[in-house]
Amino acid sequence: KATIYHCGKQPQLNNPKLLPQSSRLGLLLSCIRGGDNDVDDKVFQKEENQTTTKFGLRKKTGMTLALLTSYFAVMAAKCSLPSTLPLLLSSTNSGLVYPGGKLLSPQLHISKMLTLSTLTIALGKLLLGPVIDSIGGIPSLQSCLLLISLLLAVISQTTHFKILAWSWIAIDGLFSACWPSVLKCIRERFDEEEWGGMIGNVAAGARLGNAVAFAVFGRVLLMGNAAGKAGEIVGESGAWRGVFRLSAALPLLPLILLKVYGANPQSQTAAVTAASIEPSTNTAQKGEHQQQN
Repeated sequence: KATIYHCGKQPQLNNPKLLPQSSRLGLLLSCIRGGDNDVDDKVFQKEENQTTTKFGLRKKTGMTLALLTSYFAVMAAKCSLPSTLPLLLSSTNSGLVYPGGKLLSPQLHISKMLTLSTLTIALGKLLLGPVIDSIGGIPSLQSCLLLISLLLAVISQTTHFKILAWSWIAIDGLFSACWPSVLKCIRERFDEEEWGGMIGNVAAGARLGNAVAFAVFGRVLLMGNAAGKAGEIVGESGAWRGVFRLSAALPLLPLILLKVYGANPQSQTAAVTAASIEPSTNTAQKGEHQQQN
C-alpha cells in the first residue's frame, strides 16, 4: 500500500491503482496545493496568536485599573460618614430632622444606626456569597457600585435622619459584597499565578482610598464652613452634604472601566477570531485565483 498525503494533512493509506484516472489527478492536484494551505494555516495561526496576546494584555490592564479604582472608590465612600459625624451629631446645624424631636438625642439615633449597619455587614458576608457566585463577579460589582452611588446621592439630599440611616445601612450591606465580588472578578479574568499580585493591588487601592478620602473630605468640610461664615447658601448644615455628593461621584469611573473592559471573554475571543480570519481568508482566495489563472 502506498501512502498518499491529502492536502498536506493526516496521511491516508490507500491504493491509487484502484482509483479512477480522474480521482488520481484530483489527489495529485490536492497534494500540490496542500503546501499553500499549510502556509496559510501557519500564517493564520501566527496572526491569531499575536492579535489575541495584544487583545488580552490590553483587557487585563484595563481590568486591573477597574478593580483598583473600584475598591478605592468603595473605601473612600466608607469614610464619608466618619468624616461628617461631628456635624451630624449636632441637632442645631445638621439640617436633619430626627424622629422623636428633643426626646431622643442625635447620639442615640446614630448609635442605633451604626449597630444595625454592623449587623448588616455580617449578614451580607454570609448571604450574598452564593448570589455573587451565581451571577458572576463583574455584574455583582457593577450592581454594588451603582447602588452605593445612588444611595450616597440620596443621603446628600435628604433632610430626614430616617432616610439617611436606612440608606447607610443598605450601603454597608452592599459594602460587604464588594470584596467577594472583586475576588470573583480576579478568578474569572486572571490566571491563577496572577491572583496574588492582583489581590495586593486591590488592597493597596483600598488603603490609598482611606488615606486620600479623609484628607479630601476634611478640605471639603473646611470650604463649606468658610462659605457658611461668608453668608453663602452652603452654610454649616450643608458642608457634610458636599462630602456625600463627592462620595456619590467616586464610583462612576470604575463603572465605566468595568463596562469597557469587563465584557464576556467568550465574545471577546469570537471578535478576535473573526478579525483574524478575515485577512487570512482574503489571502487564501487570492492564492486560489492565481492558481486557476
